[in-house]
Amino acid sequence: MRASVAALLAALFLESGCGFFAVKLAPKKTARRSDTQLAVKARSFFRESLAAGRYEDLPEATRLLTAAYLENPRDPSVAFLLGMSHLWRVAERFREARQDPTITDQLILADKYLSEARRLDPKDFRIPGFEGSVKMALGSIHQDEALKREGYFILKEGMRRYPEFNLFTMSFVLANAPREDPKFTDAIDYAWKNVEVCVGHKVGRTAADVARLTESMRPGLSPSAQIAGGSSDRACRNPPAAPHNMEGFFLHMGDLLVKKGDADTAREIYKLARIAPTYSTWPHAPVLEKRIEQAPERARLFAEHAKPEPEILFQSSIACVACHQEKAVSRQLSVLSLR
Repeated sequence: MRASVAALLAALFLESGCGFFAVKLAPKKTARRSDTQLAVKARSFFRESLAAGRYEDLPEATRLLTAAYLENPRDPSVAFLLGMSHLWRVAERFREARQDPTITDQLILADKYLSEARRLDPKDFRIPGFEGSVKMALGSIHQDEALKREGYFILKEGMRRYPEFNLFTMSFVLANAPREDPKFTDAIDYAWKNVEVCVGHKVGRTAADVARLTESMRPGLSPSAQIAGGSSDRACRNPPAAPHNMEGFFLHMGDLLVKKGDADTAREIYKLARIAPTYSTWPHAPVLEKRIEQAPERARLFAEHAKPEPEILFQSSIACVACHQEKAVSRQLSVLSLR
């Protein structure tokens, strides 16, 4: 009997050991770019839809990208854009007339494809920013603290690897924290650090300090220019893929400062968007102009914990397109209400 039990345990051990090593020794999934007609069409359609702010195109964009992924699941660019299509669906869900709880399933799909993209292209340090933020959101939704922490540290590593890009990403993700929460203080601090990384020096954090930044920043806001002594990275200006990147960033940062209660500094931050050479063609300039006008009143509403709270970029119908859209949209989406 003892011999039989010992033999059975040995067999089970060997079987489990074989399974462990079989998984560990499996060939790694490697990247292989696809330039088929379908892949090219899928990538182009998504990018054109984002540039035009056509949220309504997302079902078709997602369908094309899914088909292209199934055709070649090793293309990191297809996996990345497919993940981003699901994330865009969630990020601008306020465009929908009715809020459907199943929208949260889009985050599960975004996480899957962004994780695949990071595995296939580990040197694209934008991806950890998006993947980490999605995992943090899923962890909050499912009350899974381990998943939330995993996402946070993936994003933290992304900040270390690519601060110009992921300081903004982390600031944006934390913007929704309550104004008394230390994480909201972190959101503001990361936004200031993002400015400092781009300009190449410490920045004073008062309205007067920000006003003095205008002339030093003006030369660096075009796609090809650089602020003297600052970062040459595209995330510090308006690259072709995000033609209003800086305008969107200053809209976000101003919203943070208004939520904090510093309306005067917020107004100066908002005004920095005006020095971008592309500001006159920014579809969402009316949003920023209203923010400047309404800053004191919005700050008061935040301080009084008004319900609903005033809208911030993170919780709006232009959360993605504020940076990426280059064509005009309807007046309904261009002017956000006070609340």
